[in-house]
Order: sequence, then C-alpha cells, then structure tokens
Amino acid sequence: MATFYEQLAAAQADRDAKKAAYDAAEATYESMLTQSVPDGLDVSEHNGDVDWNAVKAAGAGFAFIRSADGDYNDKLYTATRVAALRTAAIPFGVYQFARVAADTNGQRDGVTEAAMAWYFARRQGWGKTGDLPIVYDFEEASYAGQAATKAATQAYDAVRTLRALQGRPPIFYTNPDSMTFLSPALTDAQRAELARCPLWIAHFGVASPTVPQPWTDWAFWQYTDTGTIGGVTGNVDRDHYSGSRSDLAALALP
Repeated sequence: MATFYEQLAAAQADRDAKKAAYDAAEATYESMLTQSVPDGLDVSEHNGDVDWNAVKAAGAGFAFIRSADGDYNDKLYTATRVAALRTAAIPFGVYQFARVAADTNGQRDGVTEAAMAWYFARRQGWGKTGDLPIVYDFEEASYAGQAATKAATQAYDAVRTLRALQGRPPIFYTNPDSMTFLSPALTDAQRAELARCPLWIAHFGVASPTVPQPWTDWAFWQYTDTGTIGGVTGNVDRDHYSGSRSDLAALALP
C-alpha cells in the first residue's frame, strides 16, 4: 500500500496534469480569438433559401443579410432566417439599401430612412447582443439622378440617426466610384460622421481595395460577387474582415 507521502505526491501530480491541460486549452482559446476571422458572405432574396448550418460548416465567420431596399422589404428577411442564423451561431448584421430622397419615395429624408431601417431590422429579430450593426448600403443606384450635395446630406442624416438608435455607428457599405461622386460634396461635419463608421468596401478584381476618403482603412471588403460557398446555390457575394474574432465581437452590439 502506498504511503501517505506517495499518495500526496500522486495527488499533486494529478493536479499538475489537470492544470497543464487547462492552461493548454485556455491558450488554444486565446489563440483562436486573435486569429483572422474566416471569410463571410452577404445575401438577399436573389440568392434564394440558404442552408445556414452548411454555410457555417463551410467556414463562414459572419454574414450580412438584406433587410430592405428603400421601403421594399426583402422577401427572405424573416424571423425564420434570423432564427436559422442564430441556430448556426453565425454573427450577422442586416443591410438597408439606401435611396436618396426623390419624388419616387415621397422625398424621404435621411432621418426618416434611418428610422425605417431600424424598424424593418428589429421587426424580424435583429438587434440582440452579439449582432453586427446595421449597414447603410450606399451605391450608384442609391443616388441616381440626384445632386451630390443632396446625397451627402441624406447619408449624413441617416448615419447620424442610426448611430443614435443603435448606440454605435452603422457600417457604411459603398464602392470607390460612389465615393468619387460623394466625397467632394461632404462638409467637414459630414466627413467626420461618415469616418466614424466601419467601412465595408466593394472592390472586385484587385489585390487590395481602394480606401476612399474620409476613411483611412477598411473593416470589411466585398471582394467578389461570383463567389461560392456550401449552403448557397449559385454565385454569392464574398467578404473579408480585416480584424480578429475578438475585434469582430467588439464591433457587435453589446
């Protein structure tokens, strides 16, 4: 029979082994948090139904889903889609396609547009802790036929209102051509407001995207509209994130 001291030594060795295993697991977790986030994707009703569990299994680290285009609700932005994303444990945000005030939308200004985007997003279940901020999607069709100064006011008012509603700036989606149109018309105050938004830049066929003024770096890069991933039929937009998993978590709603 082992002596008391031998039993004590064995117990100590067991504790040391368990602590080493715990420390190794903790180190692995910490390492995972600082790794680059895998590519993500963004979809609308045009992509059809999505198998989000298959998307997760294919390595997607985040997703953006369209909630509305102006006052048109995306047919597949539903509580069912939101629940499926949560079940698959994919961090996600929603995007509102911007439409500058015009006769076709009752001259809806940026404040009203942002309030409408907030309502549409929350109605189907977005807005919980860990969800990514609302995206304000500003591109050529957003401002077609409108003056740059009017578009600048619209974007400024929408971004400022969304920041107030969700407690942090929205993500701003755009492309270099659209910002070539918009940037020269921005006032200093408008420029500063947009610069607070994480930039999601669409730029295809390049090694790295152009970063337009007033930003100095990009947060998300939509690098192709002809990507593929398990769970989505046909081509789909694919996106990089510039930071780590912990950075993405910090960007999300508290």
